[in-house]
Amino acid sequence: MGRNVLASKRIHASQKKTSATVLRAAERVFARHGFAGTSMRDISRASGVSQPLIHHYFKTKRDLYNEIKRQMILRFDAFWTDTAREVANEGCAPAAVLRRIFEFIRDNPTVLRVGAWSQLEGDNAPWPGELEALERVSRFFSASQADGRMRSDLNPILLTILVEGFMFSWWEYRESYLRLYRGITGDENLDEKVLEAMTEVFLHGTLTQDRAKSGTRRTSERQ
Repeated sequence: MGRNVLASKRIHASQKKTSATVLRAAERVFARHGFAGTSMRDISRASGVSQPLIHHYFKTKRDLYNEIKRQMILRFDAFWTDTAREVANEGCAPAAVLRRIFEFIRDNPTVLRVGAWSQLEGDNAPWPGELEALERVSRFFSASQADGRMRSDLNPILLTILVEGFMFSWWEYRESYLRLYRGITGDENLDEKVLEAMTEVFLHGTLTQDRAKSGTRRTSERQ
């Protein structure tokens, strides 16, 4: 009986490892070529896992694609849970949230690329768990409004959309902006400069007057 349980655990661990290998490889390939430009053969080559075995874990290419999207949202959820816990007691929570989301997108370029491909291919359906993830960000802004750290007359859902737009617009077109404005803004620490500008605009539009002044003083002190 003990041997059977142990063998079952080993099989399960092996299956989980193989599935994770396929997902990592598929994420890279889909990010590079999009859904239409990727075949299961491409994913098999990239992962080193046979096509029949990939189909055993993920019945269709669409199922695999949806699972990748779901895993990306889970990755953001784990990041957001840590972020919300860290910034809950900070004096300028919106600025901290902006920085952490900025860094998440910077560190997860495949999320941006898969999202861009989805739009280009006309796949506008919400990703699995996406709406719930965005609602968690909105609830954070609602809580900041309730405790007086942010203006209460702004819709927290629209604030969430605004933050997402800020971040995606920069990271999606960053290389183009660098080519266009090279030598004008200065290349050194341009990511940081853009984040500071985003934060400045966002804070003065969301914080109560006292909080805005406090946040500005801290920004000046860091500079």
